[in-house]
Amino acid sequence: MNYNKKNILHKAFEEYKIEFNKEYSSLIRDAKKLSNIEECILCGGKITSSCHSHSVPKFILNNIAFEGKVAYGKALIDNDFNDFTKGVKNSFVFRLICKECDKKVFNIYESEEVLIKFDNFANWKKQEILGSISIKTHLSHIYSKLLEHNEVGLLYPEEMKKIEGLTIRQIDIYEHRNYIDDILKYNYLLERPFEILFSILLDYKVLVACQTIMCLRYDFQNKKIFNEKDGRIENAAEYLYLVIFPLKDKTRIIFYIEKKKKGHNEGFINDFIKLEDEEKIHLLFFMLIIYSEQFYMNPLLKNKIVADKKICKLYRETIFNPVKEKYYMDLRKYSKYNNYLSKEYSYIEIK
Repeated sequence: MNYNKKNILHKAFEEYKIEFNKEYSSLIRDAKKLSNIEECILCGGKITSSCHSHSVPKFILNNIAFEGKVAYGKALIDNDFNDFTKGVKNSFVFRLICKECDKKVFNIYESEEVLIKFDNFANWKKQEILGSISIKTHLSHIYSKLLEHNEVGLLYPEEMKKIEGLTIRQIDIYEHRNYIDDILKYNYLLERPFEILFSILLDYKVLVACQTIMCLRYDFQNKKIFNEKDGRIENAAEYLYLVIFPLKDKTRIIFYIEKKKKGHNEGFINDFIKLEDEEKIHLLFFMLIIYSEQFYMNPLLKNKIVADKKICKLYRETIFNPVKEKYYMDLRKYSKYNNYLSKEYSYIEIK
């Protein structure tokens, strides 16, 4: 009997992939159970009913969805085992706050009208909106680190027992909690805690969405800003916030920082504000790729980016540890990469 080796290998791989996905899904479910908390992080009240908040507002994700689905940043890894394209309803939701806080804190910016009119608001109103965005951003990162911590604990329970003190992920969670506590104390009528580095309303809808933070390692002059290997609590990260919100036919982009956390970012900020608007947008996409995984794409655009070998290499070699320092060391090379926030990529033809 003649056997087709290729078919046999393909069948074996498919069976292994199915089994792997079952085990991985089970791990994620168990880690999520461990990551759910009973008390609201914001008000301290008991979470009596499930409140699943989207890290990026659901209506924003709907604006870039294809057949009801969006692709998560890790989809650029393009492996055969994990499917990072999911329905909007289940796209990175977290359960850390009560329903009352979810409505009270986040409703002030989660509307098309507010985002379109953002530049015209009084300064205190802009600050209030930025504070609300910042809180949700830190909450989503707390959940992400909590989930990772519990995944590692389930996979390597004996190794976790040997660790003295806090893990890097627990230190990150502690930092994000401190950020939230500070933001909750601001009086936006009297204070101007945030500095807007760039805000623009594009006249087209991009197919990428994010509400994330970045901790720069190097500035434009190749000066070291943050040492990610220093796990001391006093070596707290100084985050820059990036919002990319595609609307029905426009896009709101906001890039900002908490003033008292500017610290070592001053040099970068001074160089950034000298750029033209198109250059800033191009640079921000480059920074999103090398500094964050918490972004979403239209699945058709994802397929196009996956075929872009330069961008995918850039993403893969900065998302994993140890990372390639060279990509962080020269931000000026951003123009050598495609800018998928440009108008050119705002429409993808269905083939």
